Amino acid sequence: MRDLREVAALVAACAETVLDVFETDRPDDLRPRGAVGAAWEFARGGERGKALRTTASTALSRWPREEDFQTEDIAALR
Repeated sequence: MRDLREVAALVAACAETVLDVFETDRPDDLRPRGAVGAAWEFARGGERGKALRTTASTALSRWPREEDFQTEDIAALR
C-alpha cells in the first residue's frame, strides 16, 4: 500500500502544476481540484474506499475529447 500512496502523491504533485491552467479555462469545474485533494488525502494515509473512487470517477466523467479543443490547441499538443 505504501507504493500506491507514493504514486498517488506523485500524481497529485504533477497535477497541481497544471491545475491553474485548467481552472483558468474552466473556472466552474471543481472536479480536478477535488480529485487532487482526494489523492493527497489518500497519499497521506487516508482511506482507500468508495469516496476516493467516486471522486476519481467524477473527475474522469468528462474527460476532454479532441472536439473540445481548438485546432491550434491540438497542434500545440503534438
